[in-house]
Amino acid sequence: MTTLTMQDSIYPQNLTPGADAYLAYVNGKWPTYKAVVARFPGKHVLGMAVTAGVDAEGCDCEQWDLTAGQVPPFVKAQMARGVYRPVVYASASNIPAVLADLTAAGIPRSDIRLLSAHYGAGEHICGPAGCKYPGVPPCDGTQWTDAAPGAGGSKIDQSWLLANFFDPAPKLPVPVQGPVTVTADGKKSLAQIAAAAGTQPSTILRVTAIHDGAFAP
Repeated sequence: MTTLTMQDSIYPQNLTPGADAYLAYVNGKWPTYKAVVARFPGKHVLGMAVTAGVDAEGCDCEQWDLTAGQVPPFVKAQMARGVYRPVVYASASNIPAVLADLTAAGIPRSDIRLLSAHYGAGEHICGPAGCKYPGVPPCDGTQWTDAAPGAGGSKIDQSWLLANFFDPAPKLPVPVQGPVTVTADGKKSLAQIAAAAGTQPSTILRVTAIHDGAFAP
């Protein structure tokens, strides 16, 4: 399985070059987002909110941060402003509660990226094919250690992410507009006329062409 490596630390100077992505916080006691973006230009930097009512690409659902009940309003607010599949970070043990609240709010699992925290099981992404943590579905990424080597002998958090974690929203196909004919009343299209008559637009065009030819001088 192809994966991405993401680093995370409340001290940006401890992060090292070479990771595929970095996690940073947009608010709270350690607002690191701007510093991490400046330090690693061109890299994916996942901005996370640690309180409700703040805009970010994702939210941190754990003790002292968002509660499971605050996650659905956050997700809806981010989707409303155009964020594709907002990220929800939670410990593996808390994920079933988070998903239950999302489901109750009408938000399916497919509408979010699920980033779990699960230490002590080695490098993995949580799910039935990974650590098999009870009640945890396949995740989009897992923070699997808080002791990865950082700069200057420090220890930092490290996650594995699915290779498509930062993929943009798929482009919707552009509808193909068929030939349109407007009647004398200026309201009905050829497609509407055909539907009302129980036939196809091409049939109407063919019949019209025949009759036009019959009355030609």
